[in-house]
Amino acid sequence: MTESPHATNDGTDTTKAVASTPPARAKPRVWTVFVALVVALVATVGIQIVVVIGMIAWYVAGGRDIRQVASDLPAQLTAPPVMIGFLLLTQTIMGLAAFIPARLSPKPARVRLGLLRPVLPLWGYPVVMVGSLTPLALGVALAELVATVLPSDTSARLIYEQMTLPWAVPFVVCIALAPGFVEETLFRGYVQRRLLQRWRPWVAILVTSILFGLFHLNPPAVVNAFVLGLWLGILAWRTGSVWPGALCHAFINGAWNTWRIGIHFGAFSETPPTGVMIGGGVLIGACFLLSIWACIKGGLTAKS
Repeated sequence: MTESPHATNDGTDTTKAVASTPPARAKPRVWTVFVALVVALVATVGIQIVVVIGMIAWYVAGGRDIRQVASDLPAQLTAPPVMIGFLLLTQTIMGLAAFIPARLSPKPARVRLGLLRPVLPLWGYPVVMVGSLTPLALGVALAELVATVLPSDTSARLIYEQMTLPWAVPFVVCIALAPGFVEETLFRGYVQRRLLQRWRPWVAILVTSILFGLFHLNPPAVVNAFVLGLWLGILAWRTGSVWPGALCHAFINGAWNTWRIGIHFGAFSETPPTGVMIGGGVLIGACFLLSIWACIKGGLTAKS
């Protein structure tokens, strides 16, 4: 027995049209990105706890009093070489949280992580890097307000106080390049690009920025990272790549820590001259506005 063809009121056979309709594509899963972030956070905090316990056990085994060890521990943990080691260790864990699931994805890892050629003219790279100091300034201002009502981490102050010239360069290089590449690959690459496949851009960028901020744990740092995350998320979305954001992230970290270390050694003033502040502010503001124009004019919504 054969099936009769389906026909419309005007007699048109629709059998082929129905048969040729492609099946609906399953929506990409987003729960995987949250699992990856939880694993990264737990592993990062866990390895730091293990290292701290190991250091305490080492000092106590050497005959030092446990109370003296506890009082000296903050300074020991914020010594420049120790901080560099902690930084590289935690960044490795975060990098694996992005690269391992990306390798398991049916898409090429570089596509999954947004390691693609950005839709941005060559002149746009230095412009967005300098312009990124605008959201940094806003984030720092909000962080200082939060610090007036919530406890602030003092580890950064201890790092700068113990900084020496031989360790200054490797410290700045590591804190600029490692988070600049790894954190952008994880958050704006692996996380945001997947969320953009399911959610509206503003929702995906907002959620990614919140998660990026929470990873910084300290309340003022959370606020600062959230503000920066919004700009870096927009930049990655509009250029279709994490590379511009990685450059901005590295520039922000490098410039900020160079300035703070320079203040420690007396090379820079805590409060720059008025002319420098006005001129620098105009330049930074102009670059930020030009960055927005470049994203709107030349940027394309990223499809991951």
